[in-house]
Amino acid sequence: MRYFNAHDYTRYKIAETEQNNNGLGKQSHVSGWKITGISALIILSYFIFLLN
Repeated sequence: MRYFNAHDYTRYKIAETEQNNNGLGKQSHVSGWKITGISALIILSYFIFLLN
């Protein structure tokens, strides 16, 4: 998993979510689930890095 950079991916997804919020505004419920998934992804990636 060395090629996978969780921080860059998280920054990309947060920027994408902010663009969706600013552009559409009606996907607030979906973006909330996105943010929850991002935080879960961060925690999972830290566990993976700790195991490696």
